[in-house]
Amino acid sequence: MLLVQRCALAAVSVVALALVSGDADAQPRDGLDCHKRVAAACFDSKTLSLPTSLDQFLGRRTTMARDPWQAATLVVHALLVRETKPTLGDQMLVLSVTESRLSKAPKPMACSRRRIRRRSRATNRSTRKSSRRARNSTRRKRTLRRLRRRKKKPYNGRATYKGWLLGRRERRVLKKASKRPECARSLAKDTSPATGYAVDPARVTIVFRRRDTNSGSIEGGRYRVLVCSTGRDHCAPLWMVRNPRGIWKAETTATLTGKCAPITGKVHPAVADL
Repeated sequence: MLLVQRCALAAVSVVALALVSGDADAQPRDGLDCHKRVAAACFDSKTLSLPTSLDQFLGRRTTMARDPWQAATLVVHALLVRETKPTLGDQMLVLSVTESRLSKAPKPMACSRRRIRRRSRATNRSTRKSSRRARNSTRRKRTLRRLRRRKKKPYNGRATYKGWLLGRRERRVLKKASKRPECARSLAKDTSPATGYAVDPARVTIVFRRRDTNSGSIEGGRYRVLVCSTGRDHCAPLWMVRNPRGIWKAETTATLTGKCAPITGKVHPAVADL
């Protein structure tokens, strides 16, 4: 009798497993890339050209950043622009990520050349050793050289917007992603490893996958958007956060870059000149 019950339970489990596998065939697993397998939860963004100026990007953000998926589209556009125009792309990313990934831009040195000389002379008068005077002279020369460089490259060459720049953690993520720039291009539709993930800047479409469970809440102001890639087997999660002004921004771009299939065909230019 016990053996019969065990056999019956085994049969029920087999049937349940078959039903689950059948449902899996009809509904893809969480994160499965829509480029590999089209499902009802997959949808495309509006086809747009890449922004060519910061004013154009700001105009789009005013209307598109009220929705997490359209705001994620702007993040991908900023990554694509950054490949050919790093300064402009960084300014767009400053507008697209949360404040936790930003830092205040350092102020230019408020120390004039005359003030540096006055300090050095006062120090030289207070010391009697010639070695100390020589050391102060060397420091003065180094400071003057640093001032000249800062005039040519303010803020160490980093792109800023209204006194904000990308924080150290986000710059580290982008520096690592720059080693494989094709992974950002794989987020655009109609790209493939065989063509070097070539992107047409006049027509860029992003593919998303909608998932209602374990994705946060739009009403709560934090939602996970799944961005599909032609170089991955699964969609990349991108957490979006709504700020007090109702604009959705990305927590980080680390999940979008750095992971994709290697290029198998001819290496095309990154993105055509904008």
